[in-house]
Amino acid sequence: MLEPSKDVETPVAAAVVIPTVVTSDEKMVKFEAAKDSLRCACTALLMLAMVCSRPWPNAGWLGVFAAVAVLCASTHKLLWRARVARFCSAVVAVFAGIAFIALVTSINDMPQHVSDKVHTLCNSMPADTFEWGHTLLNEHHCARKGLAWVSSAMPHHAVAVVDKHKEAMLVAKKANSTSLVGAEQHWSQERTCDMSAHVAHHVVKMMMIAESLAHLLLFLAAVLVVKRACRLRCAAYKCGLLTWKKCGGCQCKATAATPPAAKELA
Repeated sequence: MLEPSKDVETPVAAAVVIPTVVTSDEKMVKFEAAKDSLRCACTALLMLAMVCSRPWPNAGWLGVFAAVAVLCASTHKLLWRARVARFCSAVVAVFAGIAFIALVTSINDMPQHVSDKVHTLCNSMPADTFEWGHTLLNEHHCARKGLAWVSSAMPHHAVAVVDKHKEAMLVAKKANSTSLVGAEQHWSQERTCDMSAHVAHHVVKMMMIAESLAHLLLFLAAVLVVKRACRLRCAAYKCGLLTWKKCGGCQCKATAATPPAAKELA
């Protein structure tokens, strides 16, 4: 007689989640993109370091060295030069930040100090020397026109100018709007020194503002080079172009992860 058939359960394997594997081509694409971004950052660092390279010695020259080291590097030398540029850029960032803070804190005191110094030196000028310089300037039409414009732009011009000078300027404007008085303008030494100190104050302040902005941009460019150099080396490690160097006491064998065995059900 036939025996009744028994139900036999087939073995079922457990589901295994397979992680997404990034191919070597995608890693190389990221590595090439990191190289291009580092070169762009070094170009910006080179330009800003040359702007901030004075006075000598200055950390800007170290930024020029770091930028040139990367921009002139071949493909097989780029990784270790990026390491050198990262260190140099970190030093540049520190000194650029210090210089920026120093310029910002003295942006109101230094122009006034220079203005006072110019005013003192101008007042100590001998009268004969002042008359010689005054006669020399009056011989040039463009110089007279420029000095008249600077004088009209001064805030105390309406108080300092004498009535005779006012009348001469009004006559000149009516005669020709683009020229000055035909006769020579006579300025006292005191008024000339005040105007010179006023111009020196604003010129120095303008230069310090521009210098502060340049050092701020140099600081940002140096930080950007450090960041992109780190990204480049990280991409090189992922591509296998660089390997981690370990000392003899911390060498360990990497254990390969074994997939879970399939569960068999009886």
